[in-house]
Amino acid sequence: MIGNNADEPISIGVKFCGNCNPYIDPIMVLNKIKQYYRQYNFVSANDDNYAILLILNSCPVACAIHPDFSGCKIVLDSNSVNYELVERELLSDKAIEAISECIMSLRLKKDKR
Repeated sequence: MIGNNADEPISIGVKFCGNCNPYIDPIMVLNKIKQYYRQYNFVSANDDNYAILLILNSCPVACAIHPDFSGCKIVLDSNSVNYELVERELLSDKAIEAISECIMSLRLKKDKR
């Protein structure tokens, strides 16, 4: 979840597809994202205790089942991030941008309380 102040870590839930027809390596994408967000906790989407959900699909079919989650969600497949086309080499970068937008949104909501 989101911490009480801007320095506290945020948990990011991660859900993978079955990786049956990989066009990309979702583990490599996740590792690049984790390297950028070292201060945050990455947990299984089964954990149910996260502020952001990252769904990683390894092909354009994007068959990963979306857990019941009403918060900020980023859906990545081999061709897009949040259903916007992206060159494969830029998938990690675009996912990082999307996560940053979610983090800013979460912090703004928290500050309004």
